[in-house]
Amino acid sequence: MEKTTSKMPDNPAVKVRDPWLDNAKGVLILMVVTGHMMSGLCSHADWLMTIYKTITGSHMLLFTFITGYLAKRRIENKEYDKIIVRFFVPYLILQFIYYIVLCIQYLFTKTMTDGQSLPQLVWGRPIYLLWFLMTVFLCAMVATVLPCKKHPVIVLVGAFLVSWAALFLPEITYLRLSKTLGYLPVFLLGYIFDKEKLAFLRDNKALRIVAAAVVAGWLAFFILGTQYVYRNVLNLATCYWNYKAAFKGLYGIFARPVFLICGMIFSLAFLVLIPRCKTIFTNLGQKSLYVFALHGIVVLLWRTFNAKVFSINDRINSPIEYLAFFLLVAAMTFILGSNFISKIFKPVFEPNIDLSRFFKKKEEIA
Repeated sequence: MEKTTSKMPDNPAVKVRDPWLDNAKGVLILMVVTGHMMSGLCSHADWLMTIYKTITGSHMLLFTFITGYLAKRRIENKEYDKIIVRFFVPYLILQFIYYIVLCIQYLFTKTMTDGQSLPQLVWGRPIYLLWFLMTVFLCAMVATVLPCKKHPVIVLVGAFLVSWAALFLPEITYLRLSKTLGYLPVFLLGYIFDKEKLAFLRDNKALRIVAAAVVAGWLAFFILGTQYVYRNVLNLATCYWNYKAAFKGLYGIFARPVFLICGMIFSLAFLVLIPRCKTIFTNLGQKSLYVFALHGIVVLLWRTFNAKVFSINDRINSPIEYLAFFLLVAAMTFILGSNFISKIFKPVFEPNIDLSRFFKKKEEIA
């Protein structure tokens, strides 16, 4: 969810943007919002559950990969101050805002979610979608101390094994460390991926045929797969010991690494199929961080309204009503990604804070 550049430069800070990656982020964020908003409709019909699983199955893998690639300059230059301002400061601000939303929920439901409890706000337990900001922040900080450029294969294999090993630890909700460890190899893969490899994916026309076949196979898996596999394996949501008895044994042991590899193959194949020119998704992709964080507030309030005030979800049944619902969700997504909204919330997502004086290089101090 970072800024993108043209021709895949190793320095993603260049101001000229590449529509390809922006388009990818735009499509992904629309999938994210749609998935979260439609979760209350999934029990209405099997085809709705299939759509839900399909659009939310592994989109966060590609988001994490792209974020790792676009954090390249900050990591290579060990710009800790910019990493903190880009990811951690917005997390702190949004954690407080989300907590206020949960307090509003409490007025109606008398319960709190995501490890929070009145009257205390637990800063170290990311609320709802904010796990992503905490995860990419921690991954970026870890990447600054790893020999990713000198020994990329060793680092990636090590991170993959750490992600696999984390499956067998008790679930760590503090800082969402379980998810951070699960997504670590994906973030590092994006960071290590150089401009030549990404340009090959973008410019190789023959590769698009293979990519289409891969995406078709992945979609078939979601249509035929079980909801349990999606929820507990592909989104790295739980540990091995929480698996149902039927999913333990060899399946439970090897499910994460296999699906993590397959998920990344699908993610890159999906990226290959993204349009290269400017589209309606280009500007949306540029504002994907805004949409990601802000739509979570809408979703939490929407769920509370449906549960305690007026259940709109239960009254959506006809094809026309489903179509209207999805169109309204799409409209909301583009509104949250509009320039008007970004101007209002820019101090939250792009705070003008200079922390460089706290991270002076050794030679400057000397």
